[in-house]
Order: sequence, then structure tokens, then C-alpha cells
Amino acid sequence: MKSDPAVEFGREAEKYLSSAVHSDATTLAALVDLVSPNGGWIADVGTGAGHLAFAFAKRVNRVSACDVTPEVLDVVLRESASRGLNNIDVVQCRAEQLVFDDESLDGLGCRIAAHHFDDVGAFLRESYRVLKPEGWFLLVDTVSPEDDEAALRLNHFETLRDPSHRKNLKVSEWEQAVQLAGFTVEKLVHGIKRLDFDDWVARMSVPMAKVHEIRDFMQESNPTLGSYFEFDGQSFNLHDVTLLATKP
Repeated sequence: MKSDPAVEFGREAEKYLSSAVHSDATTLAALVDLVSPNGGWIADVGTGAGHLAFAFAKRVNRVSACDVTPEVLDVVLRESASRGLNNIDVVQCRAEQLVFDDESLDGLGCRIAAHHFDDVGAFLRESYRVLKPEGWFLLVDTVSPEDDEAALRLNHFETLRDPSHRKNLKVSEWEQAVQLAGFTVEKLVHGIKRLDFDDWVARMSVPMAKVHEIRDFMQESNPTLGSYFEFDGQSFNLHDVTLLATKP
């Protein structure tokens, strides 16, 4: 049964501030360098604990950190003040209903969040709407294998840990969807990140019965998913995509 991301992440807001996966400084710096912004106003949609917003704040004039969850926005405000970042504001809104005016933003980022959105197409259309011509769009998200059956099973697996999960798209689906929204894809990279299993389930306070079910699933998964996870009992792979696009 699906649940509301705002509820799920409201309970776990603090854990995402300290999460090694989300706060990795090297990865965040590489994303900023990929865009190489020079001032302007940007939005970080699905900001979570604000790591992408913090990383970009040093290179732009203003960052609006957007999320549906008030508890994580409180974390962003507190941490921004702690870091001396006075150019970050927070906005509570859905990714599919951004509150910005047409062609008002110079850039928009979304990192490890879109798999929670109810309507990715609507999010992309909204992103296109609020960006200025030549504005940039940066997406990072977990992805499914290209095989249809494996993709279906992976998304089922994700909901075992987090009922607010909606869908990991395939890399090919992301490329097609971004282009359909009107963007020009500038760069697309399929990556792999290695995660600690215990930390991954603890971050969402998964009940022990579910932890055993998830572990059994990973150990007994079909050959495609077995190659995808490479689970060794302690750590496993999740695949992701980094996509940079521009609005013509």
C-alpha cells in the first residue's frame, strides 16, 4: 500500500541530514561543477535535508529549497543558518505544482527525489515552465533495469522498504520524458552507487520483519536483479542516472 511521502519523510528528516549517501561532498561538488552556474536564482525540488541546495548556494545568488514535507524544510532552515548560508529560502509545494512564475528561474535541480513523485511528466512540464530560456535542469535519481519484468520487481522491492516510493524509471524512460517535456539533453550518465544494507533500512526505520523480507528478496532475486544488486549480505548496488538538460 502506498503512503504519503510527506508523512514518511517527516518522521525521518534528521536521518537524511546525516546520511552518507545524501551528504557525500565529493558527489555534490561534482554536480555543481557539471552545471558550473554563475549566479542567478535556482530551485532544488524535493530538497529533503537540503544537501543539493547547500552545495549550489555558494555559486548562485538565491536557492529556493522546495519540498512537500514541513519537517525537512525546518531542517534545511536550521542547517542553512548553521552553515552561514543566508541565500536559501524554503518553499512547501508539490513537484507537480511549482509556485514560481513562468520563466523566472535560471536553474532547477532534483536529486534522489523524483521516484517519490506522483506524476513525473507533470514535474518535468512544470520545470520547463518555470525556467528561463537557456535555463538548466539537473536530475539525479535511482533507476530500474531496462528489462520490463526486472523493473517491475525492483519497484516492488523498493516499496517494501519505503511505501512512499512510486517508481524508478529506466534510463531510457528518463531521456525520453525529458525530451518530451521540451528539454535538450546535454549529458546523461548511468552510474552505480554501493550502499550499506543496514544503514539503508535503518534510515526509514524498517520493521525487522520487513528487513528479513527485503534481505530474502535480494538473495533470491532473478538473474537480472541479481546482477543489478550484487548483494554480498552487507552491501548492494543501486543504479542511478545523472542527467543535465537545457531549455532551448
